[in-house]
Amino acid sequence: KTDFKDDEVLLQGEAKGGMSVFSNPADMMNLQLMEPAQSYSGLGNFSKAELDKALAGKQAGVGVHVAEDRQYISGRSVPKDLETLFQLVYLTQTNINKDVKSMASIVNQMQTVLANKSLNHQLVYRDSVESTKYGHNPIYLMPEVEDIQKFDYDRTLQMLKQLYADGGQFTYTLIGNFDEQQARELIEQYIASLPAGTAVKAKDIRTYFRGEKINHFEKKMETPQAQTTMIWFSDKLPYTLENSVLLNAASEVLTRIYLRTIREEESAAYSVSAGGGVDSNGDKPIFTLTAQAPTNPDKQQIAQELMLKYLNEATQQIAEDDLAPVKEIMLKQAQDNARENGHWMSVLTEWTAEGVDLQTDYEQTVKALTPEKVRQFLAEFVAVGNRAEIVMMPEK
Repeated sequence: KTDFKDDEVLLQGEAKGGMSVFSNPADMMNLQLMEPAQSYSGLGNFSKAELDKALAGKQAGVGVHVAEDRQYISGRSVPKDLETLFQLVYLTQTNINKDVKSMASIVNQMQTVLANKSLNHQLVYRDSVESTKYGHNPIYLMPEVEDIQKFDYDRTLQMLKQLYADGGQFTYTLIGNFDEQQARELIEQYIASLPAGTAVKAKDIRTYFRGEKINHFEKKMETPQAQTTMIWFSDKLPYTLENSVLLNAASEVLTRIYLRTIREEESAAYSVSAGGGVDSNGDKPIFTLTAQAPTNPDKQQIAQELMLKYLNEATQQIAEDDLAPVKEIMLKQAQDNARENGHWMSVLTEWTAEGVDLQTDYEQTVKALTPEKVRQFLAEFVAVGNRAEIVMMPEK
């Protein structure tokens, strides 16, 4: 229970399983459309349109997310509509109602977008980045327009039921402004009564590239622009608070260096940034560092060379002047986050799922950062040797 926002309650359930439960290639399109299938279906005795009408005036909603080895159900409401939130969770896990008309509408919209995918250079580029990063695994790629024909609505609802029907496998987290006695009664009524079933088995199905991957290509575009993305990853690091903080600090320091040099001093990019993340959807955590720069085509080569140059320099030395402001921002952000329900949801679910506490010693860990610690982290990270380079140039 929190007092951060008077009008917000968040609820999330999480369980192991996810996409990894389904190994039949024929289910690929069904996997990709599981979330829209839930979103555009009805619940209980309601069609999608009837459900929207019944919820008019209510501020409560629920959705699902299916990751590689786990599935989530999450929602939010205002305090007065807390029971509606619990009802929606219960029905989503027990009684999704097929709505052919509503689903046909979203499938038609997707067909239109996919039919024109090749004309949208941003979509083509995003697909190329994901394809390179994950070794052409179709799970991570936008489908082609002809793939939509392989979507089986009945089978997709069956798959959703397989993942969500067993309430006993889920860990539920409730955060926000709620009355504790009312919440307890709603949990007893709508969560405790969820049917238990057979737990599904999760596998690690991630297919990250290995070694060095170079993907340079040209694309016809009305407004010529080059795009450069570099991805480094390491699966050699334990998932700890300190490593998470080091990755965040390293990416923020790199962004500062890139902005100062590549964009401002060299005018070689419209913008440039670096970002880090931890993928814990599998047997071991994978830490990724991604740098991106949209550029004038004439400046692409310069930007690309400088991105590598300054990364390599950062593995040799990091200036206190670059780290100090980053630490200041991280500490300020931590204070702001501590008053956000969404932040606590991610902290608590990471703790229950991975056993990693990203909160308790966060500020002390940030304060203890030194240029040498960040430099050493980056050096070890890059030394693993997994680097992808994806460049899109306009067709000449």
